[in-house]
Amino acid sequence: MTDARSLLRQLAASNVPFVTIGSTGLALLYPSHFTGTRLPDVDVLLARGMDTLLAFVHFARSRNAPVTSWGEPFEFAHRNNALEGRFYVRARFDGGLQCDASYENARLDADVLIGRAQWVDGIPICPEEELWFSKILADPGKAMRFAFEYGLEIPSSALERARVILGNEAPGQ
Repeated sequence: MTDARSLLRQLAASNVPFVTIGSTGLALLYPSHFTGTRLPDVDVLLARGMDTLLAFVHFARSRNAPVTSWGEPFEFAHRNNALEGRFYVRARFDGGLQCDASYENARLDADVLIGRAQWVDGIPICPEEELWFSKILADPGKAMRFAFEYGLEIPSSALERARVILGNEAPGQ
């Protein structure tokens, strides 16, 4: 069975430029808070460009993982040039591990974040403030519940940045 750490180390070794985002990034930064926790998926942000996207697809397929984009087989979306505006592809590895690879993101600049990545155990991880910022923008309430559940503190800088964009919807701490 493929586990998240092993998968991400293999992806990093394959020279596909990416940074780990989402809950997986926080779990890798704070392993003591996630002891015994199996996160349901792995989220990565790929460097922009079709070459990087195709390299990720090749990586996944070389490990017998089917790849889709919004539920459609990757071949169909790629052939019909329908990938623009879809934002991610999904690969399902053995044991059910799901990896969502974002390749377009208006709020996170992959190239900048890859350059600023923290490396933990051979895995590039998005800077913590950016991890929280993106979680808050996606769902402020869920971000607060996640922080509380795992005993983590959301950096005030991430909260302030989110308040600017979301207004009063951003959670307080």
